[in-house]
Amino acid sequence: IGAYLLKIAIILLGLVFNVNQVYRIASESFLLVLGLVTITSFLGVVLYFVLNVPKKFSILSTAGTAICGATAVSSVSPLINAKSNEVGSVLSIIFILNAVAMIFFPVIGDALNLTQEQFGVWIGLSVHDTSSVTAISTLYGEETTEIALITKLVRTLFLIPLIIILGIHFESKLKSSQFPLFILVFILVLIIGSFADLPDPVMLSASLLFKFLIVLALYFIGSQVNLSTLLQRTKHSMIHTISLWIVISFISLFLVLNFV
Repeated sequence: IGAYLLKIAIILLGLVFNVNQVYRIASESFLLVLGLVTITSFLGVVLYFVLNVPKKFSILSTAGTAICGATAVSSVSPLINAKSNEVGSVLSIIFILNAVAMIFFPVIGDALNLTQEQFGVWIGLSVHDTSSVTAISTLYGEETTEIALITKLVRTLFLIPLIIILGIHFESKLKSSQFPLFILVFILVLIIGSFADLPDPVMLSASLLFKFLIVLALYFIGSQVNLSTLLQRTKHSMIHTISLWIVISFISLFLVLNFV
C-alpha cells in the first residue's frame, strides 16, 4: 500500500513542478549522478570480493544503493533469479537505513549550514528510496523537495541500462523486469501541468494531498521491515549494504560541498 501511495504522491508533484525548472535541475545534476552511480557500482564489486558475500545479494545491495532502493531491488531480482530471503534481507536493511537518514541527515544539513539546493542534491544522491528522499527533503524546505526529487529521478533513469546489462549477463528475458511506469506518468503530468496553466486552488490541493500521502506512505513502508528475514543474513552481508551506503553518503556530501 505504501508504495502505491508514494507513486500517487509523486505523480501529484508533477502538477506543482515546472518543466523548465525540472530540465535545469536534471541537467545540472546529471554528471554528479553519473559519477556517484559509477563509484557506487565499483565499490559494490570491491566489497563483494573483500567480504565474500553471495553474488546475487551483492548485486541487489549495490543496485539498491546506487540507483533507487526498493524499486531497483524489485526490478533486478527476477533478472538474476534472486531468492526471496535475499530480496527480503536487502529491503529490510534499506528500510532501516532510510529511517536512519530521516533522523540524522537534516541534523547534519543544519550543522554544515547546507543551502536548500545543496541539501536537496545530497539527499537525491545518497538516500535509497524516493519516499524517504521526498520525506527528508520536505523537512528541510519546499525548494529542497523539488531539487531532491528531480535528482533522485535522474538516478532512477539509470535503472534502464542496469536492467539491460543484467538481462544480457544472466540471459534473462527483459520482460521479467520493468522500468517503474509511475515515473513516465509523472513526466506526462509534469508536461501537462506546465502548459495547462492550472488555477491556484488546484495547485494548492495537489500540494496538500501530496504531503498527506507522503506521511501515510511512510507509515506503511516502515511496517515492511522484517527483522526475522534480516537476521537470516550473515554479518558480512549486512556490512556490505550498510558500509556501502555510509561511504557513498560521505562521498556525495563531499561532492555537494565542493561542486554545488
